[in-house]
Amino acid sequence: MRIPILVATVFFCFYVSAADAGSDGYVCTVESFNRLTNEGTLVGNAKDPIIGQEFTVDRKSGKIIGKYIGSAGFNTEVLDSGSGNQSFKVLARNPWGFLHVLYLEIQEFHKEPRKPFLLVDASIVYTGTCQ
Repeated sequence: MRIPILVATVFFCFYVSAADAGSDGYVCTVESFNRLTNEGTLVGNAKDPIIGQEFTVDRKSGKIIGKYIGSAGFNTEVLDSGSGNQSFKVLARNPWGFLHVLYLEIQEFHKEPRKPFLLVDASIVYTGTCQ
């Protein structure tokens, strides 16, 4: 009984520290979710449960942590750390089997506290804001 409680406590502490990442990371909220159709267009569902969900991004490692969106098991690479002129960019790819890639871009250069993001996960496109 003690082990599950210990694991839950450690996970909770990690999640809380990641969610309050500040300058070491971002907390992002999904505002739209779209899938690529066979016709080559994007189709979304405004009532999808992913809308409104959050994930965190570690600015140093590029790791993405969230209930529905994450890079667990992927090799992450920060392509650009972002600046007043550039977006923060991360590429994550799985090290096994068929190649699967996540690409995240957060428009760091925006002056507002909430920065727009675009995340492409195979044929799914998520957008929203991070701070």
